[in-house]
Amino acid sequence: MYKISICLFALLASFLSAKAQNSDIEPMIDYIVEAINTKQDKNLLQLMREDCTIGNLESGDNTLLLPAILQKFSKILTYHIASDSLYSNGDRLVTLKVAYTGAKSGTPTFTFDQSGRLINLGIIRMRKKVDAMIALTDALSKASRPDTVSVPIQLVNGLIYVQARLNGQKGYFLFDSGCPVILLNRRFTEKASIVKDIDFDFLGMGGKMDALVWSKANSFSWANTDLEELDAPAKDFDQEHSVAGSEFLGMIGYGFFKDYQLSIDYQSQLLLLEKVENSGKLVAAPIYKGKLITSSRFVMKRHLPVVQINVLGRLFPMGIDCGANANVLQENSISELGKAFDPESQQVSINGVGTGNELSSTGYVIGAKIGKLNLQDMFTVLTRQPIGAGNEKNGLGIVGLLGTPFLNQYTTTLNFKSGTIMFYHRSNPTLSRL
Repeated sequence: MYKISICLFALLASFLSAKAQNSDIEPMIDYIVEAINTKQDKNLLQLMREDCTIGNLESGDNTLLLPAILQKFSKILTYHIASDSLYSNGDRLVTLKVAYTGAKSGTPTFTFDQSGRLINLGIIRMRKKVDAMIALTDALSKASRPDTVSVPIQLVNGLIYVQARLNGQKGYFLFDSGCPVILLNRRFTEKASIVKDIDFDFLGMGGKMDALVWSKANSFSWANTDLEELDAPAKDFDQEHSVAGSEFLGMIGYGFFKDYQLSIDYQSQLLLLEKVENSGKLVAAPIYKGKLITSSRFVMKRHLPVVQINVLGRLFPMGIDCGANANVLQENSISELGKAFDPESQQVSINGVGTGNELSSTGYVIGAKIGKLNLQDMFTVLTRQPIGAGNEKNGLGIVGLLGTPFLNQYTTTLNFKSGTIMFYHRSNPTLSRL
């Protein structure tokens, strides 16, 4: 122990000298690499500050963590210093380029404080599992939220867009109840906010969505709600969602408004949000929406309200999705509809429902009802793809989606807590079929 202590003292003195003279610090790195290769955890612990972290692990008892990590750590065969950076606070980050046994390579890092003690031993990176809904709920819990709010919308090709801000950038989000959480346009997130060692699931109408990254500490403002530390999924979007030349910032999904009663008025181009208790009871005086025609029940499956649509006495489980500008129905349901489906010659390209896009047939569903309410003929796109992950483990068990042709017939209100859908009369309803 006496010899080791003298050696460590000499290394620290050498480190301080190297820092002052901007010379190399290879003796210190050699010492660390040798300790790693020979599994000498005590030598490393002497060099580590008491609050030193290991890789991206949470702080813990390093006397227990380090030996366990070193036992499974591959031997370093060769290394060279790839970078050596000095932070403004005096801390120093050294990155190595190494070759391990088994023809593996890596880039471990060592971060030192001003005295030469290790404050991070970057020899391991564990992939963390996060839940996007929990992350959004956590951000919302720290924000002040209104009891009621009325938000203007802009309709583009039957889709709902709302003006908001992301990281100081003003632009538009697609308002999409088929999206589970807030999904950001990666172009408007800070590069440094992207965290690579994160795993998360994102289940939309097409099942699990790939090519997503995790972005931390974003600022977001919409509907009188300001989020300052929003961790959320992000992806690269093309320009197809741009609104009147404004920037497209992402999608606002169910997780943002799940604690509200949501009303969509296509005629007045308004969204109404009314906060509710867990029972579904409004916490404030209701916003007037017109004369109530009727109400019906739905069940929540994941983030989607599912209703039973009655056509010719047959019931079809359908998900309500304001992010769909056409109703969508699985092609194999046509035989059950019979004369209640009026086919069109038009074919359209559909994506975002299953795992890809396809050229699909179209038509009108005739004589449909929800509860006792007669619905207008509704433009519908047929698909061979499973909707909402089909009948798989995480599937929704639905045969179609009700989008704009369903929602724009009345002012439609969804109370997610009570499982109630309400329809209000409008003096000049928007017709689905001319």
